[in-house]
Amino acid sequence: MYQCYNPAVIAEVVEAEEADVNVSVEMSSETGINCTIDALSQVFNKFRSGYNKCIKKLFGYHRTDSMSGIPMNLCLPTAGTIVHNSRVLFHQPCNASCNKIVQWFADIGVF
Repeated sequence: MYQCYNPAVIAEVVEAEEADVNVSVEMSSETGINCTIDALSQVFNKFRSGYNKCIKKLFGYHRTDSMSGIPMNLCLPTAGTIVHNSRVLFHQPCNASCNKIVQWFADIGVF
């Protein structure tokens, strides 16, 4: 859940709605405006699809072959593993940072 307080951010959400991205906006008396944007899941799906297509082409698999066992047979990480490892590598220096702004962003759950 992403909390929007800035009018510029709210304007971006409205633009995202017009760009055919799933956006839900709810008013809350406690937290202001809560926005849920589905764009991140769309980006991940495109990344996973491209990653799977590349693996199939590079290693000679047919495009209709299932990707459930291919990465394990080739000793390669799945797209989900790559995203998870990237997220962990991003969070480690942020959590160890002494910068008050970075700590504030971590506390409110931006990343």
